[in-house]
Amino acid sequence: MIGPSASAARFAAVLAALGLGLALACLWSLRIGATPIPLGELAGALFAPEGGHADVVVRSVRLPRLLTGLIAGAALAAAGAIMQA
Repeated sequence: MIGPSASAARFAAVLAALGLGLALACLWSLRIGATPIPLGELAGALFAPEGGHADVVVRSVRLPRLLTGLIAGAALAAAGAIMQA
């Protein structure tokens, strides 16, 4: 029989896997587009922008689009949970 600690460990593992999947999807979203950006340039655009083409694309187009999608998804999830409650 599965005890409460095994259930909590399974829940934590699933939550960690889902978080990793979300992080990978976010990286993929920032990287892929009309102009694919390599991971090195993406990291530079996020953490040490120099004003290059990749920096402008990531910071002015892709990052706001990603954040808007995450916020809209969270709002829809909260609304669905409230409606079911």
